[in-house]
Amino acid sequence: MLKRIIARAAAIIIGAASTVTMTFPLSAASVEWDGKSELKNHNTYTVTKELTVNKAFTVPKDAKLHVLGGGNLRLTDKSAVTVYGEFGVDNDAQTLLSGKFVAKPSSSVIIYGDFLASLSSQMDISSDMTVFSNGALKTSGVFKLYKKGVFSNRGEFTVLKSGSATLSGKLVNTKNGAVSVHGGLSVTASGTVSNSGSISVTNNATVKNSGLVTLEKSSYYNSAGDFKNTKSGKLNDKRTGANYEAMTAFAVEGEPSAEIHGIDVSRWQGEIDWEKVAASGAEFVMIRAAVGAVNGEPVSADRNFHEYVAGAKGAGLEVGAYMYSYAKTVSEIKAEAKFLVKLLKDYEITYPVVLDMEEPLGYYKDDVSKMAEAFLQIVMDADYFPMVYSSKSWLENYFNPGITDKYAVWLAQWNNVPTYGGNFYMWQYTNKGRVTGIIGDVDLNIAYRDFAAFIKKNRLNKL
Repeated sequence: MLKRIIARAAAIIIGAASTVTMTFPLSAASVEWDGKSELKNHNTYTVTKELTVNKAFTVPKDAKLHVLGGGNLRLTDKSAVTVYGEFGVDNDAQTLLSGKFVAKPSSSVIIYGDFLASLSSQMDISSDMTVFSNGALKTSGVFKLYKKGVFSNRGEFTVLKSGSATLSGKLVNTKNGAVSVHGGLSVTASGTVSNSGSISVTNNATVKNSGLVTLEKSSYYNSAGDFKNTKSGKLNDKRTGANYEAMTAFAVEGEPSAEIHGIDVSRWQGEIDWEKVAASGAEFVMIRAAVGAVNGEPVSADRNFHEYVAGAKGAGLEVGAYMYSYAKTVSEIKAEAKFLVKLLKDYEITYPVVLDMEEPLGYYKDDVSKMAEAFLQIVMDADYFPMVYSSKSWLENYFNPGITDKYAVWLAQWNNVPTYGGNFYMWQYTNKGRVTGIIGDVDLNIAYRDFAAFIKKNRLNKL
């Protein structure tokens, strides 16, 4: 029997590719910085290789310092950076901070790549700072967002176990943004947090709110740690309807581990003897419920869906459903999601409702993470437990952490040992399986949580 192997990475995998690659425009005056010379006004300085800086320096008001793709700027504990102009980290670039980093009012900090702050670091932000969709800011040290600071997070902001963050300014966590607190976070009386993405407070982490934290309708918030509102603190929860907190990867992570074997099928499996399938040891089946619009054909139900659900339920199998998406835009994928939830309303679905995106990247006109979020949010709004299915390559390169952290993942990787570094709760380990009751090959899967019990316990999927 295949065993589960999950490599829990110390950091969340950040997609290395995106539908749009952002880079900093270079002026004619741009020069490679040596880490020693003084930065001058009106110049753009770049770091394109590994550079270690052991001294204090200033980025003047009209100057820019950009760490470009392939560059690695190491700021040691002897360094101190004061930014009056612009500091940026490009895609596939990295800044490692062990000293002090101060961003003054009217300056800007732009992160497309990775900004990693160590235990000895201190960041004082009084400026506009943006972490973009593939970017990550992770701190094990002290992070302070002052009153005049505005931090827009579209990627990943992580306060690691030994880290602390104090927010006296404004943190805007956008729809695809992911904030993860493993250490301590304080929102002061002047501080505000507006969350449209996901915020997770892990075990043993603490959040003290003396300001205003707003959870927008589309947001997810999970606190396995300690969240406290002081007398002046307010939590404005705009989420309504569905039990959103029970419909995410964070919710199932704390459930007991399992190893439940099942299959997934579509009309290509033809006639199925479900009693024989159940007798073979399969306990669940993921059935293709619908197919997106393609080649002039509208969104439609899999022609065997109704027959398969009846047969599988009659044989005692747990049933999940998935949509094979052909959408190219956010509006098209929303139409697919609405079709799917309407199709499922008359059925007892006891396993996740899944988005399957796997067309070549150039096929899509809109950002795939935004498309996935739009689809999965509609599934959640309809009170179904959502899941995203994709290959290791897709999960690592095309989806941002707002998708792969917030939603349970069904990994497709056809080998003996999965090598995907993120969390996943179902594994499709072969497309060449054989099961009594089905003629020909069939996909084989292992579920690592008892989804049927979880969904029933939380009264999801309209059960």
